[in-house]
Amino acid sequence: MEVKISELKARLSAYLHAVRRGATVTILDRKTRVALLVPLENGPGGIDVVPASRPPGAIAGIRGVRPRRAIDVVAILAETREAT
Repeated sequence: MEVKISELKARLSAYLHAVRRGATVTILDRKTRVALLVPLENGPGGIDVVPASRPPGAIAGIRGVRPRRAIDVVAILAETREAT
């Protein structure tokens, strides 16, 4: 089954229930397939849980980078959407 992101967000529990029963859900972003929601096989097989390499508070020390010139984010977003 295929679902748009907005529909998935609105009815996430129903789609997760379908996946638990074995369904595969293809997630669409503006008619483009972007992800698959698939059931796990008998538990978390194939998923590696890796402990954090740094304490959670360490991210607060990361400083942002300022662009060298002004950037029109809205124009970039519009170009990206037109290209798809």
